[in-house]
Amino acid sequence: MSNHNYGDEDQNALMNLIDNYEGEDEAMETTKIQKLMQEVDIYTQAIQDAKDALASAEMELDETLDAEYNQ
Repeated sequence: MSNHNYGDEDQNALMNLIDNYEGEDEAMETTKIQKLMQEVDIYTQAIQDAKDALASAEMELDETLDAEYNQ
């Protein structure tokens, strides 16, 4: 006689579903992290561009003031 434990198939199927769900969740988290990292890179570049623009404006102001008051 064969000894068969009924329900094992359902349990295995459920475990596979859980594993697949967790894998999808991890993939979604990875994608979210990548998007956030890209956004941080964009903001970092914007800040650097603003710093460069400020430095340029300060140099231009210094040159203009020097020309105006130190003729």
